[in-house]
Amino acid sequence: MILAALGVAYTPLLRWNYPYAHSIGSNFLWAYQYGTQVLAGQWLPRWLEQSFASMGSPTFVFYPPLSMVAVIPFAALGLSISQQLIGSIGLALVLMAAGAWLYARHLFPQRRCCWLVGLCPALVLLSPYWLINILIRGALGEMWAMVWIPWLLWSGSLPPAAAVGVGSLAIGLIGLSHLPTILLLSGFWILLPWTLALGSGGSIRRLCSWLLRCYPPLILGWGLAASSLFPAVWDQDRVNIHYLEHALPVQRFLISGFFDFHLHLSEHEFDQQLLLPFSLMAATALIAWGYTWLFPCLRDPQTLLLLVGTGLSLVMMTDLSRDIYFLVPPLMRVQFSWRWMALTAVFWPFLWGRLLQALTYTRLVPLRSRLRWLDLGLTLAMVLGTTLPIWQHMIIWPEKPQQLDQFLLSRPPFPQEVDLQAQPLKTVDFGMLRNSKGQSLLTDVSEYVPRTAPDVPHLPDRNYDLVEWLRGQGVVEIQAWKYGERHLQIDSPEGGMVVLRMHAWPGWWVQVNDQGHRGSEHDPLGRLQVNVPPGQSQIRVTYRGTAAEQWGYLVTALSGLSLALGFRLLTRSCGAGKRIADMIRSSQSLLR
Repeated sequence: MILAALGVAYTPLLRWNYPYAHSIGSNFLWAYQYGTQVLAGQWLPRWLEQSFASMGSPTFVFYPPLSMVAVIPFAALGLSISQQLIGSIGLALVLMAAGAWLYARHLFPQRRCCWLVGLCPALVLLSPYWLINILIRGALGEMWAMVWIPWLLWSGSLPPAAAVGVGSLAIGLIGLSHLPTILLLSGFWILLPWTLALGSGGSIRRLCSWLLRCYPPLILGWGLAASSLFPAVWDQDRVNIHYLEHALPVQRFLISGFFDFHLHLSEHEFDQQLLLPFSLMAATALIAWGYTWLFPCLRDPQTLLLLVGTGLSLVMMTDLSRDIYFLVPPLMRVQFSWRWMALTAVFWPFLWGRLLQALTYTRLVPLRSRLRWLDLGLTLAMVLGTTLPIWQHMIIWPEKPQQLDQFLLSRPPFPQEVDLQAQPLKTVDFGMLRNSKGQSLLTDVSEYVPRTAPDVPHLPDRNYDLVEWLRGQGVVEIQAWKYGERHLQIDSPEGGMVVLRMHAWPGWWVQVNDQGHRGSEHDPLGRLQVNVPPGQSQIRVTYRGTAAEQWGYLVTALSGLSLALGFRLLTRSCGAGKRIADMIRSSQSLLR
């Protein structure tokens, strides 16, 4: 069943090439630039050099990098950009299937329920929101964040040391994939121990046990993702990300009108495509809630976790949660209320599996037989009723990815830029333009333009030289101009000021002879300006990151070190040999 679901989810990509999804332009643009810079020797680039006609953009200061890191192995094989993206999606599908399979082995260890170990991961891979992210939205970051949710759920079945380690890595990888997803997951994870304790009778001992299970992985996971979280929080005022403030979850509820008893559905075209998956998940939650009264075996922490996660996510997509968003302002950063489907899309297949498991063991034979056939019929109806509309909304345009591949590969090597005077500029796709000579020009998403730039989207009015004199004169020798680094030698009798063809940004470190400072000084066009002293000067401009980036890297390193040391100390205090043996036996029981 898992292999069949993998085939169904991956077949459109193999058959028709990369879909013409909402984010196709930015996906191609980022994959091309990120892969080019990494293969040129710049590890984990934060600054995309060729954005905005090679003026540059701090895109990956704010956008987590994991979705593009996953493209690198396929870029190293020399594949085209579309093939790289398709390869990364295939890798995500396999990792999602593996995590879902491991968690299903924990949920359904009985031999009579072995078929659920295949059914539930298959339903995860065919979950509507998961397929929508791949085939319609092209939301690679959110897709990769969803990959690690089953791994986080599986970590709860491991011994304490391994549970903290795997859970922390899963949460950290979610944060390095998509910031809105780690935000909403953290809100759920903070509430989880209290909910489980109340569901188990309100025992203080159980509460402490669940707190120790949930909070250390959450704290360490946030620490591991600090390299992306810190600059996203403290450097927002440096870019035009405020242009997204109009996109708030309280403006995009799927269902509204609960308080005035006048329900109405969202009228947004895309939101309407999500109403069917929302109905599917709501029906699952309601049936599960009803089954908990019929079958006492469903009143366990695992079912409660899945039921609460699904129910909470559904409520957060309706105006019943309006006050919650205002009481917890960080939740406004998820932008769209339907992002909560990232959790529900993973939870509901396992919740549905728990219902089928309960029917397998109930003693009410007539009821069991009828409900089992009803539930299996509903399962088939859910799969067909949700996957077919997604295929219908998928835009198949095989020539478009090929055009974008050729368009990107025809660019001149960095730092050369196309002729901006060859008008008119024709839009090829989001973030990409072509002039009348067929040369390609790259912009980028407007929210990541430094605020020093005068226009959004910002394009130079002409072709600038790599170095221009703003004041004074002299001889400029460009010794190196490469990704993340520039070396200049300037001989000026009286000194002056030069501007470089790049946006000013405090992440750049400007060193003039023996003195250094952050590259925040700029001219009216937003270009980095450098004061040149009289005589001969050596100028080095290197990307070191902002203070928030540097602190983020430090916290990530310390969190990783703490995780490793904590695991070592815990295994030693509990007896390393016994603990490792227990872990091996636990793993073998899951894989058996």
